[in-house]
Amino acid sequence: MRRFSCSPAIGNAVRVKLDDETEALLSLAVSRSGRSRSFEALHRIKDHLRRFPMFRIMENPKFSYEKYLTVRFDDETNMTLIKAKNRSGWCKSYEVRERLHDHLVKFPDFYNAEMVEVIPNNFD
Repeated sequence: MRRFSCSPAIGNAVRVKLDDETEALLSLAVSRSGRSRSFEALHRIKDHLRRFPMFRIMENPKFSYEKYLTVRFDDETNMTLIKAKNRSGWCKSYEVRERLHDHLVKFPDFYNAEMVEVIPNNFD
């Protein structure tokens, strides 16, 4: 397995280079939810780490322009992310980008999914 970064994962913030498809999906999700880009990404990464702890990395994305996103994680999420990136062998920013992309594809209406989890099912 090839590592693309030899530097340790220092700090709770990650600056991620987004590919075109992820940028478009994130912009759409932000417009639907009303959150900021980084807050939307934070919630999606935390949820993805919870749902898919053993996530596999996808193919190489295509970049035609450079869009960046900076996300600051809490300590618990940061440690979970570091463990995930150590398992995969990739750098922390690549792990974040892949998880964000996967979550945006699998759960495009995630802001509605949060509301569904809060409301109890009373159809007994």
